Amino acid sequence: MSTDYASVNSSKLKFKGEKKKRKRKRQEGTASEGSVWCNDETARHHVWWIVRNILDVKGSVLLEHKESTSYVAAAEDASILLGAVREQHEGPENAEIFTALPGSAADKIAIKSGYDKFLTVAMDGSISGRSEAIGSREEFQVAFHDGYQVMKGCNGRYLTFNRDGTIGCTSEDVKESNKVIVRTRGDKVSSYSCVNSLLCLLFVMLILLC
Repeated sequence: MSTDYASVNSSKLKFKGEKKKRKRKRQEGTASEGSVWCNDETARHHVWWIVRNILDVKGSVLLEHKESTSYVAAAEDASILLGAVREQHEGPENAEIFTALPGSAADKIAIKSGYDKFLTVAMDGSISGRSEAIGSREEFQVAFHDGYQVMKGCNGRYLTFNRDGTIGCTSEDVKESNKVIVRTRGDKVSSYSCVNSLLCLLFVMLILLC
């Protein structure tokens, strides 16, 4: 194994279609320490919540296939695949956690894997995690819809989840196989909410000063 991949958890990553051992679930109805609520959404994804705008797509992120509740994963050979379906209270593997960075435009991001390599899109639509720097091929344009996102590569095609578990930017139109849910584990307060709170505070201060 090269040193580029040495920092990733050595536990075997299981991919779509592979059977996995059952882990003991937490007692039903018990919230984890420090949690504010516990429902189906938080039970399955724990601290990872759905982003609602591009300003929240930063830091550690998961890329979830909307139809299967599976996360995108980076493999040691730099291939990008769909991981196994997650059970409730089961967090992601290390190789399923990516880092999102701002791109060259407000609606674009770059995505770095846990192997410290950026996801890059070839002109045939294939995606790999080999790049060491951000260029046009490493940027994804993100569009937000009701409950999901779609991501377009440098080739003008949408990120697509294929039946065999592979992933590529191959679709010209938005279909079910193109729907992504981007999740982050940051504080559950959007940037817009923070700005609105500051504006309200300033408004109150101005009233008191008058």
